[in-house]
Amino acid sequence: MHRELGQVERDPTRWDRKTIVMVDEAGMMDNAIMVHLLYGAERSGAKLILAGDDRQFASVSRGGMFTELVNLQGAAELKTVLRQRQAYQAKASEDFARGDIHAALRAYDARGQIVWCDGLADARQRAVAAQASITGPSFLYASTNKEVEELNRAEQLRRRADLYATGEQIQAHGFKTVRGHVSIAAGERVQFYETDRQLGVATSEFGTVKAVAPRQMEIVKDDGTTVAFDLVKYDKWGLGYSGTGYKGQGKTQPRTAAVYDNAYAWDARAAYVIGTRHREDYRLFVPRELAPDLTVLTGQIMRQREDNGSSLRFEAAENHHVRQGLAANAASEKLRGALEKGREALIAAQAERVRLRLIEEMKKAQELKHTLRPGRGPRLGR
Repeated sequence: MHRELGQVERDPTRWDRKTIVMVDEAGMMDNAIMVHLLYGAERSGAKLILAGDDRQFASVSRGGMFTELVNLQGAAELKTVLRQRQAYQAKASEDFARGDIHAALRAYDARGQIVWCDGLADARQRAVAAQASITGPSFLYASTNKEVEELNRAEQLRRRADLYATGEQIQAHGFKTVRGHVSIAAGERVQFYETDRQLGVATSEFGTVKAVAPRQMEIVKDDGTTVAFDLVKYDKWGLGYSGTGYKGQGKTQPRTAAVYDNAYAWDARAAYVIGTRHREDYRLFVPRELAPDLTVLTGQIMRQREDNGSSLRFEAAENHHVRQGLAANAASEKLRGALEKGREALIAAQAERVRLRLIEEMKKAQELKHTLRPGRGPRLGR
């Protein structure tokens, strides 16, 4: 988006009245980018189509304009879930989207997909161990960067242990990165944390290491392109087996697992996004020390939180309608109060006018009485 808007700013003729600009995940755009986008569309006459879901993650910086535009202009809504292949999972995704977190989690819990663990370390260990039985790509989610790095290291060690067990040798190199010290070898997964156009990498992109040397690394990104860079000059990367929900928004992944690592960070947005990325399988590993049962888990996730100015607070559809009704009632009461005050003010003004008129009439009567007193009136001739 930044690159496209930059090109439009340098060449305003890039967009015209025949241009259709489609933006996915529009709910994640901050206000500054949204204003820039709207201005470019208005100036060029281009048609702008925004697609997004404000019940999912918003922008890190101040946002929320997508929601306001939907409220102002209206929107079409896609309701049929095609990502999940199993019917109960598709229904659970619909429940997540409607804000019925309990129904969505209950569907997974009833099928043993929510794994109740003794503690956080046990949840992490079991989530990583479960990856051993999975063939094909999989991804581990958590809500905090601290737990993401724990999962990254644990999954890397598990994979290396499997390779060592087959007699395969691993040639690894250690580097200082934005995520701390990382040991990396060919065939292992990485992710990027900062966009660098010269290198050809972008934030949230993933890839597999093709070759690594003491200063150089070559990576095949998931889009098929290959990039190579100096590891001393660029250190904004880390292991790519785990990430927060922000890494997954907008993506479809074959199989996912998640660790419920923080009762506050796991809010309704996180549960919705993380619980709907998979196509085939999703498991949630929950430490009983954080949430002993499904009722407590749901209550923690649905607990009201402040959004720190990023976007609208997550609300269930029913709660949204209730809030709208309360707001309408409050507005009506305010209007009635204003009208009543206005009526009282009008009555007071009318009474004041009557009072002033009476005073004026009394003055005139006094003057007339003074004029007609004996000895003061006109004399009549004989």
